[in-house]
Amino acid sequence: MMTNTTTTTTGAEAAGGELIQFPHSGLRVPHTRLTASRLEQSETSRGVAFTATLLMDGTPVASIENRGCGGATWATFVDRKAYGEREFDEFVQACRDAAGEPVSDEQVLQDLVTEHQYSAWLRELARRGRTIVRWMVRGHDGDGKPVGDPFPMQERSCRLYPGEAWRQALADGLVKHASGDHGWWELWNGERWERLPAPRTAAAQD
Repeated sequence: MMTNTTTTTTGAEAAGGELIQFPHSGLRVPHTRLTASRLEQSETSRGVAFTATLLMDGTPVASIENRGCGGATWATFVDRKAYGEREFDEFVQACRDAAGEPVSDEQVLQDLVTEHQYSAWLRELARRGRTIVRWMVRGHDGDGKPVGDPFPMQERSCRLYPGEAWRQALADGLVKHASGDHGWWELWNGERWERLPAPRTAAAQD
C-alpha cells in the first residue's frame, strides 16, 4: 500500500517551562515548530517502510526514513548550518514521553510521523462524519507487570454520534475485534482520545 500525505503546521511555544503534549502519540515537546510531512509508506516482507520530511517552521530540514525491515528510523539533514543534528539533539533532550521519561531521537522522529499520520487521517474522516477507534495495549515485563507507554495494536474507522448509549453500543460491537483480553478501545471524539466503556455481557445486552 502506498500513501502520500502533506500537512503544514504553525508551531506553538510552551510557556513557563511546561511541555506541550501531542494528542496522538503522547510525546511532550518544548514547542510544535518541528513537524513531519509528506509521508509515503510501502509494505515490505518484514513490515512497513516509510519516508517523510522533517519541517522546522514549515521549512524542510531533513528527510526521515525507515526501511521496514525491523531497523531504526533516522533523519538525514539537508542544511546543517540552518538546522542540523545539534539543534535536533537539543530538541530531543527537552522532550519527554507521556510518563515524563526521556526519549530517544528515533522515538521523537516516529512520534512526529505518527502525529502527522493521525492528523491527516482524521481530517479526511471528519469530512465524512467519521472518526477513529483504536485498541490500546501496554507491554509487560517478565513478571507480567505493565511497562512503557500504551500503544495502538489496531485502528478502525467508525461513524461519530453523540451520547453515551451510542458509545456503549460501539464498545459492545467492538468486542469481536479486540486483539486479546488485556487492552481497551478508545475513540477520538474530535478533541481528545476518550476511553470507551467496558462492553456489557451478552446477558446484560438482552
